[in-house]
Amino acid sequence: MDALILNSPFLAVVETNLIESAMMKIMIKLRRSQDVDAGWYGRSIHVSHRGEWDFDLGKKPIDRVRLHGPFFSAVQTVQKDLIERRIPIECPILFMCSNRSIKPGKTWRDEYAEGNQSQNISNIINPF
Repeated sequence: MDALILNSPFLAVVETNLIESAMMKIMIKLRRSQDVDAGWYGRSIHVSHRGEWDFDLGKKPIDRVRLHGPFFSAVQTVQKDLIERRIPIECPILFMCSNRSIKPGKTWRDEYAEGNQSQNISNIINPF
């Protein structure tokens, strides 16, 4: 591999409430998937609402997102391997991400188009 490009890599989610955290742990343990309300994310990126991107809503709905327990389990495994340096990366890395996290509320705010609503940026920039 000559180079690696990471675009907002999934290294840590925005802090959630106790119920969401418990649900995620159960999904990982039972290897289940669950559709959840996508909040403002899809609406902030798609042209039909307030965004700039035009994509097939049949393939990527903007009102819900599917959370996959097996995916989060795999992420945790890779994170652990990276922390323990079991995965050597010996090539240049281009690392891209928003410069701030935004905790979404119940009503639209223009700042939703300017930050990351699903990840904790400080954990992306300094994950370990």
